[in-house]
Amino acid sequence: EYNKFDLLNMEKESTGMYISGHPMAEFEKVITKRNYAKISDILSSNVKNNDKVKIVTYIDGPFFPNPSLNLQEQKQDLRNQVYDCMVERSKKSEIYDIILTSSKKEENK
Repeated sequence: EYNKFDLLNMEKESTGMYISGHPMAEFEKVITKRNYAKISDILSSNVKNNDKVKIVTYIDGPFFPNPSLNLQEQKQDLRNQVYDCMVERSKKSEIYDIILTSSKKEENK
């Protein structure tokens, strides 16, 4: 039997969207308790460019570690995969302008 997360991912893969739920739904209480902002709240409020706002972002992969790399390189590679995905999605979006300062792609050291 599949777990809820796998079922949601299969649903999204076959329909192109989540219908029966969302993978982040189980984290809603934690997100609310920690006072993270919703994008809709940010867009409709008077947030200034220099205001610091905390948000949670869900990036649906899949992202897989490269088994030919050592553990540190796998972490860096996965981080870069997520970064590349965020950059590509932001290019396709008319709503979201992604700011990637501390999240910039790490080069192999």
